[in-house]
Formats: sequence, structure tokens, C-alpha cells
Amino acid sequence: MSRTIIDLDAAGLEKFGFSCVKTKSHLGYKAKKAWFLKQVEQGLTIKQAHVDGKVVGFIEYIPAEHAWRPVKAHGYLFIHCLSVRSKKHRQQGLATKLVKSVIEDAKNQRKSGVAVITSEKSWMAGKEIFLMNGFMHITTKERYDLLAFPLIQAGPDPRLGFRTQEVKNGEYDGLHLVYSAQCPYSASNINELKETAKDSGFDLHLHELTTAEEAQNAPSINSTFTLIHNGHILEDHYISKTRFRNILKKIGKS
Repeated sequence: MSRTIIDLDAAGLEKFGFSCVKTKSHLGYKAKKAWFLKQVEQGLTIKQAHVDGKVVGFIEYIPAEHAWRPVKAHGYLFIHCLSVRSKKHRQQGLATKLVKSVIEDAKNQRKSGVAVITSEKSWMAGKEIFLMNGFMHITTKERYDLLAFPLIQAGPDPRLGFRTQEVKNGEYDGLHLVYSAQCPYSASNINELKETAKDSGFDLHLHELTTAEEAQNAPSINSTFTLIHNGHILEDHYISKTRFRNILKKIGKS
């Protein structure tokens, strides 16, 4: 059995695709590709785990100054995503290999450390894989945990940006979806959700985050997808059309 970890570049992308979305005609793939090629200039790295030539997992990270999450971690590398598809491959230690590869990269770049935001709920890696690889818990806000692997004992610890379930008064009156192409799933069903809202008598206002600065000031910690109604955050992760339709029904009854 051949197990390797590669750094994904433009040529590798054409050959292997993204781990989460591989179909090149997929709207999310197209949006993610354009985002990826631009963010590489800011130090974005995607490492893929391959077993016998097949992609089975990946880790995505970037210098924290350019992170697409509301986090302050100067001098750190920041992990956006970690995923190893099957339990079988996780039991082979591939997630640990991916995490350790980022730590090694941080050492080579003389970074202050590595930081990550985790959650035990859907669409984000849990904290256990990081804790077992030497990360420390820094803080918790709502369903999110900020963890760090310090390499240099100097300067302040990483911290989360400010966020509450209620955004500024009047900032998001009506129904709004704030999203970014960092997650191909979020970018893929935007038009579908807008049509679903229209069919239910709602006007869904779309706001795409196009810079890291915008993402760092997003209304939710998981800045890739935030559904807001009259200033109240309803969901902060990708949802299906069926789930969205049920949310609209509840709004209509309120």
C-alpha cells in the first residue's frame, strides 16, 4: 500500500481535483479553484493524503494574517480545514500525518505556531485530533474551540474575533446569506437557495466575502456560510435545500 502526502499546486489540481469536490463542472469546484489560485499568492497551502494514488484526505492552511476566519494569530499558520474521509484511513493515522506536516512547515517557516478553530458539530474538524497531537486549548465561544500549537513562547496567544448571535441592529434586516468560495459547498448552492427563497415568498440577499479582511470580520466564526434573518443568525454552516425550506416555513409562521 502506497501512502503519500503532496502539496497541491495548479498542475496537481488539474490531475487530482479538490478532496471535497472533484467534478470540474461543479459550480463549487469552479469557485474554489478561482479562490485557491488567488490565495496561493498569500501563502495558502493544501496538502492531500493519497493512498494508492487516490485522494483520501486533505488539510488546508494559510498564514493567519490572511486567514478566512475571524481569528487574530499574528505569526502563526492557521488551519482552515482538515478532513480524512473514511474511518479506515483515519485509523491509519493519516489525519495525524497531515497535522504534523503543518507543524513541520511552521517550523521551517520560523512561525510562532499553528492555530485552528474546531467544532464537534458538522462541517468542521473536532478538537480531539489536534489535542492528541500537542495542541493546547485557548478559548471557547459558542460551539467553537480555538486551539494552538505554540512554537515560540513570545507574544500574545491567538484569539477569536468578536461574534454574538445578534449582529448590529439594522445591519441585516430581512433574509441574508453571507458566504465565501473558501468552502465549495457553500458556493455551489447559492443560486439554488435564492430560488428556494423566492418560491417561498422571500428575497434572499447574497453577500459574498471576497477578501480575507472581510472574512475576518464576518458575522459568524465559520465565515464560509452565515444565514441571517432580521439580524439573528439562523445557521452558520452549509445547509441543504430541504433544511432551508424548513427554516423558511418557521420564519413564515413567526
